[in-house]
Formats: sequence, C-alpha cells, structure tokens
Amino acid sequence: MQTLAVSTFKALGCGGVSRIDFMKDEANDTIYVNEINTIPGSLSFYLWEAADKDFQTLTNDLIQLALKRQRDRERLTFSIDSNLFSLQGGGGGKGGSKGGSKR
Repeated sequence: MQTLAVSTFKALGCGGVSRIDFMKDEANDTIYVNEINTIPGSLSFYLWEAADKDFQTLTNDLIQLALKRQRDRERLTFSIDSNLFSLQGGGGGKGGSKGGSKR
C-alpha cells in the first residue's frame, strides 16, 4: 500500500504532505486509490514522531520544500515548436505569394 501511495503521489506530481485514501475490494483482495488530499485538514504531525520530526521541524521542512520548488519553477524555460514560418512562400504549396498558378 505504501508503494501504491508513493507511485500515486509521483504520478500526480504532488509535493509536500498528502494523505491518500484507499478502498479494498474484499472479493478479489485488490486495493484502489480512492482520493488524494494534498493539503489534509490535519497534518497529523504526531505520525511523524517515529521519524524524529516534531511539529516545528515538519513545518520548517515543508516551508523549505515549497521554497525550493518555487526556485526550480522559476528556472524553467518554455519553448513552443512551430512551423509558422514554413508557410510563407516556396514551401511546395499550390500558388503561394510568388508564382501563382500556371494556365
């Protein structure tokens, strides 16, 4: 179930903390992802104590993660591949701006 939770989190491009709810089909012993809550109503910080993270450490780590993610987004460069200029003349089309049709 933990593997399914991690793969769901990654497939949806999530970051930070989430809670993933599951359903189990008892008839065929299959687990399904029901929903993912990317900002759960309660961070359930007490669940992190086993990982030696108190509430202050958890909150600080989440803030640092958010800041890093924003810096990464600001470094992204987008480009659009287009053949817009190939439509101008001489591209093998009928007529065009030079030449017209032969009679």
